[in-house]
Amino acid sequence: MILRAFINPGFRQAVNPQSWRVAGLEGWRWLFILEGIPAVILGIVTLFYLTDWPIQASWLPQEGRDWITGELNHEKKEKAAVRSYSIAEGLQQREVILLTLIYFLSTTGVYGFTIWFPTILKRASGLSIGSVSFLVALPYLAALIATLPNGWHSDRTQERRWHTAGPLFIGSGSLFLAIVSGSHVWV
Repeated sequence: MILRAFINPGFRQAVNPQSWRVAGLEGWRWLFILEGIPAVILGIVTLFYLTDWPIQASWLPQEGRDWITGELNHEKKEKAAVRSYSIAEGLQQREVILLTLIYFLSTTGVYGFTIWFPTILKRASGLSIGSVSFLVALPYLAALIATLPNGWHSDRTQERRWHTAGPLFIGSGSLFLAIVSGSHVWV
């Protein structure tokens, strides 16, 4: 049934936001509005529902508030006993610089893939927009299928470093292969 929706041109035209107008706004503008409504509503709810400190959270039972407050105070004392860093000192730490670099590179790769993959696939394959949209979803489906067992295994073994580095290496290796393959597309 879902596959039929991708094949049926009438359905694709009906859900194509460029093909309809409501109240003087194009469909793509309505998509932004509709996607933004839940965020705005939850933002307003958050302003009134969440508190600054656990002790102020009336929605938590008193024993929960006391436990969280005790844990936060205990953590603050432990941190003060080890060492206190200023922001400038923290930014000069080798580990902070390396983690920032890793985060920057991984985010750059993800955004580069997310932004350019549909365009590259469309130009290289000559397929219709509907077909490209379907094909673009496949890597994200594969990522979901791989992410869940990776997270479960990481939780079970309590190992974090290689469960994080492995997918980053696979992603960077895949981007490298995409670069060296040039215009050789196997679609």
